[in-house]
Amino acid sequence: MRVLLFLLVFSISNLFAFENSDLMNLCQKYGYHIADEIKSIFKLENVVLTKDCSVKNTIQKKYKVILKGNYVYLDSTLLRVALIKKKEVVEDEVQSVVKRIEKFYEDNGYIDVKVDFTLKDNKCLIYIKEGDLYIISGVELVNVPFKYKIIPFKIFSTKRLHEILSKVKEKLRENGYFDAKIKYNLEYVKYNYPFFNKDKFISSIISVLPFYHKIVKLKITVDTGEKYNIVVKGVVDRKIQEEIKKLFVKSVERINSFYVGFFKEKSANLLKSFGYENGNVEVELKNNTILISVFFNKYFKHINIRLKLTPKNNKVEAEINNYLKTNMFDLDKKKLTSLLKKIAFSEGYCNPKIESAYAKDDIRNYELYVDINLGKQCNIGNIFLNNEKIYLRFKSVKFSDIDRIKSELIKQYNNRYFFRYINFEKYEVDGDNVNLYFIGDLRNYKLKNLIYYDSEAVYKLAIKRYFRKDKKITKYKIDKVRSYLKKVGFYSASSVTVVPVNNGEALIAIYNKVDYKNQVYGGFGFTSVNGLNAYIGYRRFDFANHNLNLVFFKSKDEVKGNLSLLGYNYLGEDIYDELGFIYRYKKEKHFKVNSKKVFVQLSKSYINKTLSTTFMFDDLKEYNFDYDLTLKNKVETKKNIVGLRGSITFKNLDLIINPLNGYALSFNGNIYRNLQKLFFYEINVGCTLFKSLFKEKYLFSMAVKSGKLFGNDSSIPLSYRFTLGGPQMMRGYGVDDIGEEDSTGKVFGGKNYFYNEIAFNKLIRKNVLIGLFFESGNAGDDYNKIFRYKDLGISFELRTPIGPLKLSYANNYFFSNKKSQAFYITFGRIF
Repeated sequence: MRVLLFLLVFSISNLFAFENSDLMNLCQKYGYHIADEIKSIFKLENVVLTKDCSVKNTIQKKYKVILKGNYVYLDSTLLRVALIKKKEVVEDEVQSVVKRIEKFYEDNGYIDVKVDFTLKDNKCLIYIKEGDLYIISGVELVNVPFKYKIIPFKIFSTKRLHEILSKVKEKLRENGYFDAKIKYNLEYVKYNYPFFNKDKFISSIISVLPFYHKIVKLKITVDTGEKYNIVVKGVVDRKIQEEIKKLFVKSVERINSFYVGFFKEKSANLLKSFGYENGNVEVELKNNTILISVFFNKYFKHINIRLKLTPKNNKVEAEINNYLKTNMFDLDKKKLTSLLKKIAFSEGYCNPKIESAYAKDDIRNYELYVDINLGKQCNIGNIFLNNEKIYLRFKSVKFSDIDRIKSELIKQYNNRYFFRYINFEKYEVDGDNVNLYFIGDLRNYKLKNLIYYDSEAVYKLAIKRYFRKDKKITKYKIDKVRSYLKKVGFYSASSVTVVPVNNGEALIAIYNKVDYKNQVYGGFGFTSVNGLNAYIGYRRFDFANHNLNLVFFKSKDEVKGNLSLLGYNYLGEDIYDELGFIYRYKKEKHFKVNSKKVFVQLSKSYINKTLSTTFMFDDLKEYNFDYDLTLKNKVETKKNIVGLRGSITFKNLDLIINPLNGYALSFNGNIYRNLQKLFFYEINVGCTLFKSLFKEKYLFSMAVKSGKLFGNDSSIPLSYRFTLGGPQMMRGYGVDDIGEEDSTGKVFGGKNYFYNEIAFNKLIRKNVLIGLFFESGNAGDDYNKIFRYKDLGISFELRTPIGPLKLSYANNYFFSNKKSQAFYITFGRIF
């Protein structure tokens, strides 16, 4: 379904792109082959470069794609399905685009969809008539000479239809009908009924509306043709006869040489599993009888595979047993030895031996005996890279842990050479040690020049920083430049490629494509607390080597403006710097806040942690107090606060946004001083854990947060104090309902807080969650009774590209005599 969102993006200034003259100059300076490689890196598909360095354009006219009539699916979904990038298409591709959109609708139950297009005034208008969503109420089989019940599959889909037809065909073959022809049609049913389907959650909710769905019956009509009788000769055991028949039915979709040959191959393995040595079949068609004749050398009623493995190892035992079962009558000792070495190597054994391997048989019994000695687990001997001996230090690492050793090799050479790969090649046994051999394309290049796709849309200082000390190109530097381009955030596409010029020098081609340097954006949100809210913003890509961002936010009780300059790598390697101004007016429950804050923040990023420090000045005014006289006398209306903050965050998450596994741990401390020269201090800690369960169908999460303020009551502003309650923490309570209270029972916040949440969610889809949560916590002037308040609730979350839609209901009925409950809805961006 559609959501309320607008995103306007426009360019104020003309964008620079790599020009034909630049390509010509490269060709004349470095040669045709290097210029042609850079042309490919920069994706100049509409440019032709000749060997004499002349350049010409072959540009196809592009049309802007506009979708009309799509109510069920978003534009972004259909553009992705149609493989359209940047909402542009050339004329030759339009027919394919229309077919992809039609097929997408048909596969998802919209059988009557009609898609058409018109090319007009540089626009490709795609008209979509979606039609109804087809719901299957039942399946009727016509002219089927046996009873067979099929469970209807509710929402029509091409995939499920083919699965049903395939099952019907197989059932017909089981009953001897190999020439059956099947037709199907959908018959309209004159009634409506609600249904629920986890893959069509929104559709399920409105399924009671008669104009939204078309209820139909799937009618499958069968022309059975002739009936065949399958007869198996050559084996007496009825169980084996039935298994051969089942294999024939499953393998032979039609009686022809291809399918019969496929059945013959599979039947050899089946017969072997039942004890038939060199078993094979022949198939004849006599009148209406399919005669399957079984031939074999010997039949053994009892088969015994005895594997002796010293020492015991479950993985090696399982792999070898599987091999012996499929090769019991034609055991090849060389193949077994080769397999054994490979499996044993993965478990750390370098000298496995087959002590003995033989088979014994009599008239009815067959015994295969294999005795394997894995020997001792070997140690890492010497490690070679490109036949050069390498010295690495390891603690308790098996020689078979190739990925770990490879990772250590990459770390050692990362900052010495440029290379695209280091791969494991082979190993050699040397007594109880194993020598490992790796190969890599190590190169010693010096930087000749940096070639930019867009030389005006890149912070050159941030990239040149890596080559300031020396011109040596290393994998470490290239990875850092790639990381930098991704973190800048404005490039629609980026890449970094090393292009050798000669044996000792190379160019670095930096593809940094910017669609818009100036962006205006905005959107809407909703919470059940503050009602509808809206934001509008402006971003500029390259303002003084920083990203300029201006955002204005408005809700019922709050107005907020944010102006910031964000830079990365400008002051130092992997350092973010941000200078900002925030204006905020908010009507709190019992007072109003007006704040003008200026801040400077520096952050240093590492692989799994971030260090940051912030200096800020807050011109704060709190007024219109609705508290008792005692509290009013303690609180000052106007405060000018200077603050210094330090924080460290540790993260190990599989996904940055909406993680399924991992943890995040944060600590921060703040020192504040007001104009009255009174200090107060703040400390916060937080930890969040995510764990997916049962093949990522469920998500368990736990969060613990706590904070503490130090200082006397008059030095700490009310808006800096801690409260709980609302859609973020303690959802069974009203907004800011938990905290210290004045004599009239009005909450003004505490110096301490503790919060804990445990949640268990079902992932209906990767972006749709529904589940239960339990919360506990407290906010007050001391840490007594940190679990005083508790609630239990149910939540629903739909994650969208513009922010999550969250619904939650919780109450404390099981935990307190003072009843409390709350229902919250939030949608969109939170400020």
